[in-house]
Amino acid sequence: MQALKGLVAVMGALIVVALAILGYGLYQKAKNPDFKFFNLSGVQQAAPRAAPRVEASSAAQGLTQSRASVAPFGDLNLNMDRGTRIVSSQLTGNHLLLQVRRPDGTDAVAIVDVARGTVLGVVTVAP
Repeated sequence: MQALKGLVAVMGALIVVALAILGYGLYQKAKNPDFKFFNLSGVQQAAPRAAPRVEASSAAQGLTQSRASVAPFGDLNLNMDRGTRIVSSQLTGNHLLLQVRRPDGTDAVAIVDVARGTVLGVVTVAP
């Protein structure tokens, strides 16, 4: 009976430790979305490099690069023409891909670096 009580006490302590680790992981993930306890892929990841600055071209038709600070950058203004609609969005890593449809019917894809709050570039698709 004494051994069973000891086993229950040890298992209870393990549960408390596991909950503390889980709480710490959730806290770190809330602060840094890229936080990982372990690199399970077996491949060393290189430190992220700064993306080259891309100035908006005439094809961007009003979409310009924002010069916001790294974190948090607050509101990001894409300076789109009035009537432009976001058709779809997709988050891939630290990049947000926004498919937009302009009032004249042309489509474009804006690539936004969410970590820096900048527009990396715009791909325009002609009708």
